[in-house]
Amino acid sequence: MREERHRDLSVEVFAAYCAGNLLIKNYKLSEYVPATELQVPEWDRCIYILRLGLAGARHPSILSIPNRNDPLEILYIGGHESGKSTGRFNAMLRSCRQAERLFAQSGNAENDKRHSHPVASCLTTSLLSIGFSINDCELDLVQGGPELNELELIIGYQERYHHLPPWNSNRKGASAFSS
Repeated sequence: MREERHRDLSVEVFAAYCAGNLLIKNYKLSEYVPATELQVPEWDRCIYILRLGLAGARHPSILSIPNRNDPLEILYIGGHESGKSTGRFNAMLRSCRQAERLFAQSGNAENDKRHSHPVASCLTTSLLSIGFSINDCELDLVQGGPELNELELIIGYQERYHHLPPWNSNRKGASAFSS
């Protein structure tokens, strides 16, 4: 975090997201053909938030993934290192769907191997074997801005729930806490 003002902004922005007071495009992934690429918004900046959605109805243990105090059941908050709208959320969906196909073929998740998106590494054998599918989740696209990117939402989440979103915790690359 850069300074206390930045923390305050992050808390404010996350509260605005939770209240639905930001420009948000929601996708219920179950309503789309699995191979469908989602349209990249014509926004300069885009943040994507993966939420549990209908996947939680598959098995009680799936409900243990998100923070139990989080009514939105957020799994992951992402964006692109540049902050630009690049469709990185489609890369996440492709990578997760590929991980699911590999599991369907072999009966084992390859979550210990490198994937093109880190969320795919969260899809374990036990999770996929009880019926979890990325296609049952929801995806929120949030319009970012010069002062709003994934970092602010991640900090706001951590300030509210005292830890990172569950699938952000093994994040590599552009760390959520870099300046």
